[in-house]
Amino acid sequence: MSFFVAAFLATLCLLLFLFLELKGRGERSLQPATLKKLWQYGQKTEAPHVRYPAFLFAAIALFFFQMWEGFLRFLLQREGPLWLSLMALVVLLFLMVVRGLDLKNQSKTDLRIGRYWVLAFFTCTSFLLSAWGTLICLPWIYWRSRFLPARLN
Repeated sequence: MSFFVAAFLATLCLLLFLFLELKGRGERSLQPATLKKLWQYGQKTEAPHVRYPAFLFAAIALFFFQMWEGFLRFLLQREGPLWLSLMALVVLLFLMVVRGLDLKNQSKTDLRIGRYWVLAFFTCTSFLLSAWGTLICLPWIYWRSRFLPARLN
């Protein structure tokens, strides 16, 4: 899969997840429910706890590292197999559908994202972009997301 297609799909998945997450949180009156509130969670001085900006920085930095490595692999013509990228895309979409169904389920009370869900999301993004080197950063994401619950939903 060409880097440009994979980068477009990865960015689209990230933005779609962000949109659906904020929309679902807004409907359930959870925080952060808007981009402005998410921005405030990303600031050390305004966040309710210092762990939120640390996690958001780690997530954004890892996503850009994945894009950069995918672009370098494209330039060196060392992209991964197509089947692996397609499987990662399917798993990414599955994760987003499961999260969306959790947010729509009115009987569900605990709607926190699990740390393993976050690891699966970034692992699939790495596979989609053929960014094998950024898999070494997954412990960093795991460490920064340790305040999240340990379950998948």
